[in-house]
Amino acid sequence: MSRISGIILFVVILFGPALLKAQQSSILSKRGQNSGNTQSLIDSAFAAVNTNPSKSFDYIEKALSLSIKSGDKNAEALTYQCLGKINVKLGQSDLGIPYFQKAIALFESVSNKQALNSTYFLMAEAYSNLKNTTEALRYYNKYIDNATKKGDIREVIRAKNHVADLYYKTGNSQQAIKQYTEIKNEETRIGNKAGALDADNKIGQIYLETNQKDKALYTYQQTEQKAKNTENIQAYSNSLQQQSKIYRSNKQYKEELGLRNELLSVQEKNNNKPAIAETNLEIGNSYIEQNMASKAIPYINKSIKLTEETGNLEQKSIALQSLSAAYGKNQQFNLALDIYRKYVETVDALYRQKEENIKGGMQLAATMNRKLQRLDLIEKELSISDKTIDLLKQEQQVNQQGLKAQRIINFSLTAGFLILVITSLIIYRNNLQKRKANQMLALKSLRSQMNPHFIYNSLNSVNNYISKNDEKAANKYLSDFSRLMREVMENSKHDFITLTSEIEILDIYLKLEHTRFGDKFDYRFDIDSTLEIESYQVPPMLIQPFIENAIWHGLRYREEKGFLNVMFKRETHLLSVIVEDNGIGRTKSEELKTKNQKEHVSTGLRNIGDRIKIINELYHVKLIVKIEDLNQNGETGTRVKILIPVKK
Repeated sequence: MSRISGIILFVVILFGPALLKAQQSSILSKRGQNSGNTQSLIDSAFAAVNTNPSKSFDYIEKALSLSIKSGDKNAEALTYQCLGKINVKLGQSDLGIPYFQKAIALFESVSNKQALNSTYFLMAEAYSNLKNTTEALRYYNKYIDNATKKGDIREVIRAKNHVADLYYKTGNSQQAIKQYTEIKNEETRIGNKAGALDADNKIGQIYLETNQKDKALYTYQQTEQKAKNTENIQAYSNSLQQQSKIYRSNKQYKEELGLRNELLSVQEKNNNKPAIAETNLEIGNSYIEQNMASKAIPYINKSIKLTEETGNLEQKSIALQSLSAAYGKNQQFNLALDIYRKYVETVDALYRQKEENIKGGMQLAATMNRKLQRLDLIEKELSISDKTIDLLKQEQQVNQQGLKAQRIINFSLTAGFLILVITSLIIYRNNLQKRKANQMLALKSLRSQMNPHFIYNSLNSVNNYISKNDEKAANKYLSDFSRLMREVMENSKHDFITLTSEIEILDIYLKLEHTRFGDKFDYRFDIDSTLEIESYQVPPMLIQPFIENAIWHGLRYREEKGFLNVMFKRETHLLSVIVEDNGIGRTKSEELKTKNQKEHVSTGLRNIGDRIKIINELYHVKLIVKIEDLNQNGETGTRVKILIPVKK
């Protein structure tokens, strides 16, 4: 390697001066050809940021090249500002911040105060997305100070709204209410009734979410009247909707239904189909809560029809679940079961749709990261070209002395080496990000899986109860099964859930399995009294596959009634979960399996190993599973011990 470097150095020293002169002439020629197009490209890039980030990048790549070549610092700053916006739009605020910092430095150097202040606002938004309250407030305050000096009250209020939203997002409700109150007063002072109403509605929302129902109700009643007087349809609809929620929570159904019907009338006048679908569903749910299922069914059916017209699968799945519950309460169990199957099919379609969206987002992010990598190389290459020209001028001033030429070559070689190192680091970082994104997608997919045999057998159990005319048992089983599926779906959105939620899901699951195999086993949850289960976070659906395995492959083959014990306790810095059964044991279970069963691997146990591997790598933890056979006093069984690092 050193011999090759020596040859390259010799060639460059020998031919360096002529090559550098030719390079200088070429660069100056290109600068003349490309002048005049930069601002047009920048304008096109900003216009495409929200609708087509990839196209916006193509414009900005050309604009950056031209601005650096022409030495236009203001245009170069605008390209960095646009690059920051592209990254924020793609959900990569952390990657956008360095570009905003470059823009700020350049705008300061050319004294472009207006562009500088707009970049402060963009920087604040990026930090707000990252929930970095300190830095976000620092830049919002800079923006507010500059807008105040200019006397631009509208921009001051806009920034204060973002500050209030930041307090609200980070859970500082008192500061958020204080900020929204100031905004309301300021909007009232300048005569902006819509802005004052919006601030009032946000205050009401905070009261509602912090369980201050009386204050929330009073606030929304005030905004309802103001919105009605000013014919502000959006604010009026929001007030009616929020009041309805409060009345529902207080079980004041008459008042709730009165407001929802009024809201429905407003939405139908404006032909707002998604909103009409939601209100019809809420009216149906209200009747279900009042045990008036027959009245609920027409409203929910109308909601489903509208969601099919709008193509909203998520809204449709929620409506189908409510309709299944309504038929169940109305003693129409066959219809309830049919609708529930449609609900499961819709949820499957929704997950497929979401997975496609995630894949599309990952592909776009990967494409953009490759383009950003190329852009960094172009930026460095152009910067080196500028420095090369400066060195050429210095060389000409000292009559092209050999020593000066050698220094230039050394600098060029060093710069080339640095570019190689930086490029390698960028590629490495890009690969890490892509790997992490793939791991997150895989983890989400594994979390959302539930044993299809369990779902099939559960629906057959409901069918069995119906065929025996055991309506009460069918209704109870279907209700518990619906609740389990809803909890599994909800928790599959999160990497970690509270230990309380995980235990609740396991309890529902075991109740269902005990209903089917009550003659085969009893069970118990043994939770250490010193364990604050609400404080601990665990991966969802991590324990269930081991419980399922204990029942299906151990306990149900016992001749006598067996026992399953699920224990939770603290071990130093670990949470210990033990699933212990006195079933027939792994060896006997393997002997009893048919050839087909031996070839089949449990879905739950197959993906649990994949999940543990991904979680350990992604979160840098050491989650351990130990499985051992029990053989004491002639009794067989299996013990699974799961050690989870404490996460509070």
